Amino acid sequence: MRWAGAPGPGGVGLAAVDVASAMGANVIAISRTQAKLDKAMELGAVAYLKAGEGVPEQIQEMTGGGEGFGTYSSNLMLAASLMGINFRIASPQFYAIDEETLSLARNNTTDGVLCTDQSQLAVEGADIVYTDVWASMGQESEQVKRKQVFEAFQVNQALLKHAAEDVIVMHCLPAHRGEEISENVLEGLNSVVWDQAENKLHMHKAILEVLMKED
Repeated sequence: MRWAGAPGPGGVGLAAVDVASAMGANVIAISRTQAKLDKAMELGAVAYLKAGEGVPEQIQEMTGGGEGFGTYSSNLMLAASLMGINFRIASPQFYAIDEETLSLARNNTTDGVLCTDQSQLAVEGADIVYTDVWASMGQESEQVKRKQVFEAFQVNQALLKHAAEDVIVMHCLPAHRGEEISENVLEGLNSVVWDQAENKLHMHKAILEVLMKED
C-alpha cells in the first residue's frame, strides 16, 4: 500500500492531493487549518492530521512505519530508477528509505540504486547533489535530535570535492543555512537552487491548469 503526505494543503498542496489520489496513493493531509483539511478530504485524502507535536508518531502508526513517508528522497529515487538515472542516497541508518520503496526502485533498475550511511560514497563523481531539510513539517519536535544525527551529512565544500567538477547542487527549499547545506555552497557557482525554485513554480502552475480544465 502506497502512502503520500500533503503538508499544508493550500492551492498547490490541494493539487498534490488530487494527483496523488488519482495515482492510487492513500493521501494524508496535514494542516493547522480545518477548512484546508476538509477540502483535502473532498479531493480524495483518506485521512488528515492537525499539524503540531506528535504528527510523525501518528503517521508511523497510520502507515505501519516507514521513515521515508512523504519525503523528496523517496520520490526522487523512484523517478530516477524509472528514467535510468543512477541514484545514491546517504543518511543515518535509522532514517534510511523504507524497504518497500527501495524494493520498488530496484525492480526498475539492476544496479542504479545505492543506499549508504557514508556521504562521501554517495556523492563520489556525482553530477547532481540534492539535499533537503533534516526535519520537515510536522517533525519540529525532532529538530534538535535530527540536527545532531545528521550533522555529518551536511552538503559543504569539503563534500563536493568528491563529486564531479561541474556538479549541480539542488535543494527543494526552504533551506536552513549552516545545517543541511553550507552558506557558501547554497550561494555558490554550482548551486541552481534559485532556478530550481522558479521552475517548480511554473510546474505547479501547469499542474493546476490541467486540473482546473478537468470536470
